[in-house]
Amino acid sequence: MNFKKTIAAILIIYIALLVIASILPGFGAMNKKNIEFIFDLRFDYFIHFMAYLGLYILLIISSNANKKLGSNYKALKLFFLAVLLAVATEIAQLLIPYRTFNPLDLLANLLGILVGIVGYYVFYKKILQEEA
Repeated sequence: MNFKKTIAAILIIYIALLVIASILPGFGAMNKKNIEFIFDLRFDYFIHFMAYLGLYILLIISSNANKKLGSNYKALKLFFLAVLLAVATEIAQLLIPYRTFNPLDLLANLLGILVGIVGYYVFYKKILQEEA
C-alpha cells in the first residue's frame, strides 16, 4: 500500500471514529474531570480540541500526499470541510436522546481546527521563504 492510500485510509478511520465518538453515550467520568491550567477546564474540551486539530492535520497531509504543499485555496477548502464536520457532529447530538449539545464542545472543536490552519499557514510560509 502506498503512502497516499495509507493516509487516505487513516483519514477515513479517523473521521469514522470522530463520528462514532459523537453519537455514543457520553463518557460521564471524563466530563467531570477538570484540568488546571490557568483556570479549571473540563478534560473533554481538551479532547475535542486535540481531535479536531488532528483531523485538520490529517486533511492537510492527505491532500498533499506525494506532492508539494498545496495552495491557500485548498487549505481554506479543507478548513471549511473540517468546520462542517465539527458543527454537524455537535448539532447531531441535539437529535440523540442520551447526548446533549454543548456550545463549548463546539468551540473547542473549532479552536482545534483554527490552530491547525494557523499552523499550516506558518509552515507553508516558512517553506515558501526557504525556497525563495
